[in-house]
Amino acid sequence: MARRSIRSTSVAWSEVRVGVILIVALLVLAYAIYRVGDLFDVFADRYPLITLLPRADGLLEGAPVTLAGQRVGQVKSIEFLPVGFADRNHLSIRLDINEEVQPYIRTDSRARVRTQGLLGDKFIDISPGSPDAPVLQPWDTIPGIGPIDMEQFFATADSVLIEAKVALENLQRITGTLLAGEGTLGRLLTDEELYERVAATARELEMILAEARTGDGTLGRLIHDPALYERLVGAAERVDSLAALILEGDGSLGRLLRSDEFYERLLAVVGRADTTIATIGGTVEAMISGEGALRRLLTDPALYDQFLKAVIDLQILINEIREDPRRIRPEIKIDIF
Repeated sequence: MARRSIRSTSVAWSEVRVGVILIVALLVLAYAIYRVGDLFDVFADRYPLITLLPRADGLLEGAPVTLAGQRVGQVKSIEFLPVGFADRNHLSIRLDINEEVQPYIRTDSRARVRTQGLLGDKFIDISPGSPDAPVLQPWDTIPGIGPIDMEQFFATADSVLIEAKVALENLQRITGTLLAGEGTLGRLLTDEELYERVAATARELEMILAEARTGDGTLGRLIHDPALYERLVGAAERVDSLAALILEGDGSLGRLLRSDEFYERLLAVVGRADTTIATIGGTVEAMISGEGALRRLLTDPALYDQFLKAVIDLQILINEIREDPRRIRPEIKIDIF
């Protein structure tokens, strides 16, 4: 009898232990289910919203829906729209949203397909609306913004990388020429003599600016002397007044600027002068190209020498006449019968 009671007691205790462990496991499982449901809003009251998108690459049913970055629902279904229903949208996506955040989703909110990281899963993020906009009701449509076309993104990035590579190669060539001492900047970097000359020029410029700041010389007086500034302003005003008088007055300069008749007359005078010059040029050319005395005078050295000798003799004769005019006075004889 004692052995049977001990055996029955040990069996009962082992069954109790199993039952306790099973109850604890069930409690832990229930708590885990509750926490998961609370984390993903499984047991929250929800209402449906519809968004239309042209494409939804990588977006699956059950994907999370966030509001300002916080999870508030999930994607319930993704269906195709009838052909011709919309011009650019092809998909109708139903969103189940937690009713607690309904006041934040308004008519100016937008549903955008986003990516968790660069290549992660897709989800839908809703931007909160403004307080002045009406609240969206169940089964209303919220405007959607499709995902970024990754192929186009990578193509653009590839073109940018190619341009950056070309720019780096050009920069490398420029720096290579500079280091080689080519060009003015390259010589400035490598030629110590040129550097010293530039430094000396900079020092001289600094001295000039220092003299200008001290008020010595014309530039310094122009900077520091208010009387000289007033005189320059007055001169500029007088020039401006003179220009206004020329433009608005009836004088010769004003008429020259405004009168077409004077321009036409001046153009006619220039034309006649051009014709006269052309005529004179033709005459001179004919005289030079002909067989006359001028042609021979220009081309015959003997005739030129004779002409020069005649001019010299005439000059000597004129000088003798000036010295003694009586030498050439004729003798006059009168016979008286």
